[in-house]
Amino acid sequence: SLFLSEQDDVFWYRLNYEVHSVSGQLLASGIVPVSVAQSELFRVAVSAGSVARSGRPYEVEVNAQNPVTHKPVRGVSIDGIFGWSDDAETNPEDRATIHAITDVAGNARLVFNLPRDINGEAGLSITATKGVLTRKVEQDVNLTPAKIILLDTDKPIYQPGQTLHLRSLLVDSQH
Repeated sequence: SLFLSEQDDVFWYRLNYEVHSVSGQLLASGIVPVSVAQSELFRVAVSAGSVARSGRPYEVEVNAQNPVTHKPVRGVSIDGIFGWSDDAETNPEDRATIHAITDVAGNARLVFNLPRDINGEAGLSITATKGVLTRKVEQDVNLTPAKIILLDTDKPIYQPGQTLHLRSLLVDSQH
């Protein structure tokens, strides 16, 4: 396993080899890249909202692209974790996980189904892996309540002493 700082450099490493027989005769030699044949340089872009609603699906779009050629990278393994408590890493009941693989266009869509009774702060973690290269993106997400109250008045402007009339509409997670 390589440290993140070493992962970008591994594609430049080369191995110079020679294979000799027991008698010392040169049988083969050459230079080969150190990286695994299935490895491919890629960068990851994640599109996700900064606000999620409890009881509703939370969608995340991931795109993998070669930073040099700008061509999509197919077959990148994407693991997503949406955690809504401090114990999310150790407690599976406090997180939603999903796995996907990028398609021919380098895209993957992750849909987290969030429970109704969560609120406060949450964290989104996306890990992308292909061969020896791993990329990780993390983002904070605010959880809004499943119910919203909309208030409306009967006039746009009121004079002092006039009666204020309000209409309200309560919208739950099912609209």
